[in-house]
Amino acid sequence: MDKVTYLFGAGASALSLPTIKDIPERLINFKNALVKIETPGELSTDQTKDRDILIKEIDKILGEIVKVEQTESGAKYIPLQASIDTYAKKLFIVGEYEGLDRLKAVLCVFFSFEQTVKVTDPRYDNFFASILRDSAHSLPKSVNIISWNYDSQFEIAYSKFSRDERMQNNMSTLNVVTKLTRENRDPTDRFSIFKINGTAAFHDHIGKIYPILRQDSNILPAVHAAIWYSNWLTNKQLFPSLSFAWEGKEESIALIKLFESSAKDTVALVIIGYSIPFFNREIDKQIIDFSIDSRTARAGELFFALSQPDYERAGFNGTFADAHNFIAGALERGAIAAVARRERVHGHADKQSLVDRLLVVDDVIAALQTLARKVYEAWGKPVVGITGSAGKTTTKELTAHVLAETGFRVLKSERNYNNGLGLPLSVLQMVSQGHQPDDYDLAVLEMGMSSPTHEIRRLAQITPPDIGVELMVAPVHLEHLGTIENVAAMKAELL
Repeated sequence: MDKVTYLFGAGASALSLPTIKDIPERLINFKNALVKIETPGELSTDQTKDRDILIKEIDKILGEIVKVEQTESGAKYIPLQASIDTYAKKLFIVGEYEGLDRLKAVLCVFFSFEQTVKVTDPRYDNFFASILRDSAHSLPKSVNIISWNYDSQFEIAYSKFSRDERMQNNMSTLNVVTKLTRENRDPTDRFSIFKINGTAAFHDHIGKIYPILRQDSNILPAVHAAIWYSNWLTNKQLFPSLSFAWEGKEESIALIKLFESSAKDTVALVIIGYSIPFFNREIDKQIIDFSIDSRTARAGELFFALSQPDYERAGFNGTFADAHNFIAGALERGAIAAVARRERVHGHADKQSLVDRLLVVDDVIAALQTLARKVYEAWGKPVVGITGSAGKTTTKELTAHVLAETGFRVLKSERNYNNGLGLPLSVLQMVSQGHQPDDYDLAVLEMGMSSPTHEIRRLAQITPPDIGVELMVAPVHLEHLGTIENVAAMKAELL
């Protein structure tokens, strides 16, 4: 069954919830609402004490993420962290796990408060209205959703169609899957929502999630949030259900594998409110693949639009079609975005409708090679580079086979991919189609050349060989190289 996968980012909820730059000001608003709670009366004595602890925790978070300066036009917020998620990861890296738990608990009650005082982003209503057929239970099996957001916008919007205010029921019907999901929710043949960062709620020791959205309209949103924070402080069997993707690596991998199983028949990937930030690269690269042929571009791939200037600069001989003419077709086939030359985008009216899905660079092949180089650097394991006038592919296959038989997990060049395009694409295999760099112990790569433009030197700069194999030098490509001595000189650049 062909499927459509939606990738949601923070921008999808921006009409209701704060984006990165708005969080400090909205946290201050939340704190002020907590301060205004009348006590005694709306909170017990113990809950009031816990409310005061929450206020102090908010002040601590604000002091870590932003500097507030008073100006004539009002408060000015100067970021001290790239985002509150960055601050969370710093706590994780330095081992401040209790501080991280406190931060997550604050974020859970903060998002509960925000989603109560703000109406649901109307785009979620529109989304469900467009995919539901004749009833709230007619959720299409052909749709998967993967979301970086830990809000409850899906559940709240869906409740208006299900007429069920019980968020646990809506989570179950929508098949919301997180790292903490314990019950059997096989997503392979049903509508599913995968929340990479978990959800702003609390759960018990067996993984049962308790949504904390206010259902009693007689309780003020700030009072409701304070009560839940107090519950978390006093109940040692209650834990934040917000769990960042970089926490619990094995659980995150299992969640992504589950998503991949469900999304294997995806024919189109739709991105909503998401800019593919570097911060999320480890997960995103498992969702996004790479392609240089618009005819074979598949859902989730990144399409590199090559053109004559790119080929000429990289030392390719001949005349080549301009792939910028095929960008629209690649995107229609499900490519997530396209990498394009700057001069083929700026001033071209036919590209303006696509500009939000274009990554504009000066040289597309150089961009592809740089991407491969960065992947190699992050991986950092041994490379066997094989060159020669003949026998490269056979030697590569035999070498990879012998190493694999001795227990190594080997990345090898696809087919005879051995030039300035083929080698980068081979390297990028380790971060495409669900693979990860840690899946490989070493690489066996072909490195070829056919012109005096130092091709092998450039290939060796992308993936410097730890072991170089020179098979033979023969009088080939003499129409470009002139003499066998020139062939030998170009081959020697491997060393």
